[in-house]
Amino acid sequence: MFRKKLLEISILVGIDWIIKQAVFFFYPIFKKTEVFFWISIYPVYNLGGAWSVGSAYPFIITVVSTMIWTAFFCYIFTLMPHLSQAQKWPLRLILAGGLGNLIDRWLYGGVRDFISLIIFGYSFPIFNMADIFLTLGALALFITTPQRALI
Repeated sequence: MFRKKLLEISILVGIDWIIKQAVFFFYPIFKKTEVFFWISIYPVYNLGGAWSVGSAYPFIITVVSTMIWTAFFCYIFTLMPHLSQAQKWPLRLILAGGLGNLIDRWLYGGVRDFISLIIFGYSFPIFNMADIFLTLGALALFITTPQRALI
């Protein structure tokens, strides 16, 4: 069972990594390429955390991120047997997203972001597939967690 969970997380991390590799191979870094009216491919390296917070200290961000994700990973895998199947998949998405970005931090010194959106005139922060996994996982976990568990 543990191997199956790791395989599922590994597949999601692999999807994230392959897409990042393709984008950073085929698109020039720091050059925006419009795909639709409101979405562009804009490969950049985010040296900081969310919204580039702490980008002046990329190594500290990497070490702190590693400690947080390691603790979270261990906690989730001890918690998994006690959760419903509906709650397990969102956690796998969250773990895969975090691991995908953590791999980027250690291999490239920062997270490789490339999806740029402009929604109602607002330029949303650039993100990647791992961020999508994290966001969808968090949203799904919120939806699948009973109200009494949130109090």
